[in-house]
Amino acid sequence: MNEQQSKIIDKILKEMATGAVPWQSSFFTLGKWNLLSGHAYKGMNHFILTTNKSLYYRPYKMKLIKEREVEVQKNQLNMLIERFLSATKAKIKHNDLSQACYTPSFDIINLPDIGQFPNTNTYYNAALHELIHWTAHPTRLNRLTSQAEKDTQSKEELIAEIGSSFLSQEFGIENIERTSSYCELWMPALGNNKSWLFHSANQAEKAVKYLKELVM
Repeated sequence: MNEQQSKIIDKILKEMATGAVPWQSSFFTLGKWNLLSGHAYKGMNHFILTTNKSLYYRPYKMKLIKEREVEVQKNQLNMLIERFLSATKAKIKHNDLSQACYTPSFDIINLPDIGQFPNTNTYYNAALHELIHWTAHPTRLNRLTSQAEKDTQSKEELIAEIGSSFLSQEFGIENIERTSSYCELWMPALGNNKSWLFHSANQAEKAVKYLKELVM
């Protein structure tokens, strides 16, 4: 692991030691309905900021400009993550709005619509989590078929969450509290043995490396 990844593991351990908040699903389910609010961030109106000079003369207008600049930055970040996801060639669908999951038999990632999440960062956290699962396929890193243990799912969930945390940190959307809560959720199945975090971190690092090499 590199220095930043080691710091993430240290933060997770510290958060768990002080009592991670119980994990809850990061999106609300809507069954099979379409969600019109799924296109949350559309970007700022560049024409307003570049042509309406009156915006520069009042403090509250300046505040509006700053807020819109932040929104533009968020949109640029979202576009960057979208390009990354697209470059992997992973099949991402929104067929089932009730769950975020990766199905190895079909080699498909399913995600709820973006509007079901409290914010875009949380949506992309979930997308990156499932993308790490995607690397486990036999045609990629072959994690699932190379492990026959009963606790394979628990280990794989740790790998996916830690791997998504590594990627999220690089994109600037890291959520240590959520990652710690999710890891805490799966630890009992592994006998609450914290050493599995380090094993999972090593596997997560391999998954992240694989994805980066894939999109280059």
